[in-house]
Amino acid sequence: MPANPVRPFDNFVAFTMASQNLVAALKRTWLDPYHISHSTIERGLRRHSDAIGGRVLDVGCGDKPYKRFFPRATHYVGTETRHTFAKQRAFDVIALGEALPFSSGSMNGILCTEVLEHVPEPGDFLTEMHRVLAADGVLLLTTPQTWGLHEEPYDFYRYTKYGLSYLFKKSGFEVLSVEPTTGTLGTVGQRLSSFWYTRLRKSKLTKPLGVLGSSGIQLAFYAMDIIFAHQGDTLDWIVLARKCD
Repeated sequence: MPANPVRPFDNFVAFTMASQNLVAALKRTWLDPYHISHSTIERGLRRHSDAIGGRVLDVGCGDKPYKRFFPRATHYVGTETRHTFAKQRAFDVIALGEALPFSSGSMNGILCTEVLEHVPEPGDFLTEMHRVLAADGVLLLTTPQTWGLHEEPYDFYRYTKYGLSYLFKKSGFEVLSVEPTTGTLGTVGQRLSSFWYTRLRKSKLTKPLGVLGSSGIQLAFYAMDIIFAHQGDTLDWIVLARKCD
């Protein structure tokens, strides 16, 4: 009998971890049917990583996929709601963004990605972000302008840069920047890719075709988007704002 027999459970854990690592790796390539959306949001957040540090709150954190972008965070806490659709939940606190269980001025930075469109009262939501931020604290937020219905029925709004600037200023923020993630061609490429993939993924026979087809669509349209300097409509906006007293 071997000195250290390998138990079936250990094999299962190792296989599960390897599978998760493979899925995570594929999400960073063009084989991800949503690569344009995922990669452009990530690049936008990385551009502002130096602005977020100290005590950081991730509102609607899911599995905290962006935590690694903010090495200056000394304390990182994530919230989620009970009706979250995230498959993996790495949250620390269950709470609505409109009623956060944190003291006023207790956070140096807040991250909020792809959540605002799911909030029925965005003004109340942003006002609560303002409350928990310390003086000169920073909110980094992403939200779509162009996307299909998702996480139904909790899908309420799509935003323009003017609407976002209005809401942020009304809630007491100084808007430092509102940046698009793509142009029209990148937006079209992502929407076509997701349309193609969702219609072929249900069958094991057609899913590979869905993945390869969506990859080609995204590559072609994003290349054209670069040529035309990301002009036109965008998939998402990335907002950086500072608390004003």
